Amino acid sequence: MALLNSVKTLQLDPVIFNQQRCEFRLPADKVYLSNWRLSDIGATGTDDALEKKYVNSSGAYSLIKSIVLFNDNVVIANLYNANDYLAFANIGRTNSNSVNMARFLNRNRVGYDFNDSNQIRIAEAFESSSAPQVIKDSESSTARAWLDLTLPLPFLKATSTVDSRQLQNLRLVIEWAPHASAADLKNILAGLGASPATNTSLNILRPTIILDEMIDPKAISRVKNTPIPYINLDSERVVVEGMSSTTQTQNVNQRLRAFDDRRINRLLMINKVSSANNSLGANYSQAMFKENVQFTLNGQQLIPYKGIDTPMKKQTFMTDAWGLRNSPQGSQLFSSVGYGDYNSLNDLERNLSYGGLSINSEINELQLQYSREAFSTSSTVEAEIDSYSATSPTVVTLKTPLYVGTLVGGVAQVNISGAGGTDAGLVNKDHELVLTNTVQPLKYEISGVNSPTIDATKGKMTVTSQNENNASKEPFSLLFWGEVNKVFTVRDNRVSIAV
Repeated sequence: MALLNSVKTLQLDPVIFNQQRCEFRLPADKVYLSNWRLSDIGATGTDDALEKKYVNSSGAYSLIKSIVLFNDNVVIANLYNANDYLAFANIGRTNSNSVNMARFLNRNRVGYDFNDSNQIRIAEAFESSSAPQVIKDSESSTARAWLDLTLPLPFLKATSTVDSRQLQNLRLVIEWAPHASAADLKNILAGLGASPATNTSLNILRPTIILDEMIDPKAISRVKNTPIPYINLDSERVVVEGMSSTTQTQNVNQRLRAFDDRRINRLLMINKVSSANNSLGANYSQAMFKENVQFTLNGQQLIPYKGIDTPMKKQTFMTDAWGLRNSPQGSQLFSSVGYGDYNSLNDLERNLSYGGLSINSEINELQLQYSREAFSTSSTVEAEIDSYSATSPTVVTLKTPLYVGTLVGGVAQVNISGAGGTDAGLVNKDHELVLTNTVQPLKYEISGVNSPTIDATKGKMTVTSQNENNASKEPFSLLFWGEVNKVFTVRDNRVSIAV
């Protein structure tokens, strides 16, 4: 406990703590500043969890499933799916802030530099075995994190003080993310592998909350009990079923009832798949093939023309609403060329496809129209030929883009019809097949024994994709957070929340 001028800093332990949840109860009849901090967020590990790092995206915040502020049993502010939201918030930092500060505060690994070959990579500061993200078996040496609670609970940003003379029974409840099974652990730890040792486990440590209590009587006398307008991050989930190998297009229409009769400022959308990524765990947003997003707000189409129908439109709407993100180019695309210019970043490809937009309107009814497409296990696709040369090497110019499945790491083996062999190729951001010996855009050169016999009269070039990203067909959830305008009032420990 430290005494500084008119403020006394308190460090409180939870009154309830176990491996599922913890609860803090704030002393009554005090006035606190609103700059609440949660400290000592972390875990110790055994077996394969030792010397592992927290997942890149959310860091130690991957341990947090939800954060709720109560007075008695009335919810004042809350954030559900907190680890997913905080992973998005982490990439909103500048690169220098991420590398030099955030890695110590939240234990994530969102930040980049260049290697000796001028390739972008995860910043070297994150990679050493002594890096601050590493899990240990000792409470004294394992990685611990710190969280500014105004980030998940914007209510605390809207007021300078929290008066427990009026709010006699303040409780902060944190629910931990599941971490008992190997599948759960892969959502929290990076590089755990497909089959961690049977005894691998995490033990979440007891956190503390840090509060600044006002002790100057004159300053306390100036604290008035007035209504507080604030923003809360209300959430909604839409479950999208998986597609079979024969289903090519999927359409989802659903009303987002969590936002009925609310005023929404900004909306955030995440495509949450069930499979864990080796670097990002479960806290990322998977790009979908030919994804299209449209909303109907109070009976009127919200987004002009065809809606959000390209990855770049999706990113533009999101950055206009939520600001720039610190993510490598291509990480928002369903498949992209150019990852050869990156070093150790393939786990990011397709996995930072966040959506969002500004609404700034009263909502009576908000309807989602969502669609995506997927390829069957071995899809044969055709592109129209503009011209070709029958000489060796053969050059084929296409009039239309050639679509194949998402490529693992950006590379797939493709079988050119009639060639009797295979040649390696890449798919660019427009899903056009580009062989490794490309002459120029939309011209494809096939050399040596793999030269195909192309029938110019048919005017088609046929390609069978051998590799694809099955996540494009997996069931997943669309997670939404909306900034809802609310007004908080309290009289004699009775809280009222108006929307």
